[in-house]
Amino acid sequence: METHGHFDEKFAAVRDAFERNFSEKDDIGASFAVTIESEPVIDIWAGHRDAAKTLDWEEDHAGGCCNDGSMNP
Repeated sequence: METHGHFDEKFAAVRDAFERNFSEKDDIGASFAVTIESEPVIDIWAGHRDAAKTLDWEEDHAGGCCNDGSMNP
């Protein structure tokens, strides 16, 4: 599985865990992004948008989202 996007090397372990979801947990497609103090430090995606694996997950695909608000002023 090829992971697309960018990440700060300080967060390589996060990228590795993201990739393990595909190799060990059978994820089909996902994206993950983190912003710290208005600075994007991780913005990655991989996989497919459908179970048949015919549609690639793309940068602008809107998947599920959550934000606990703890970083908001």
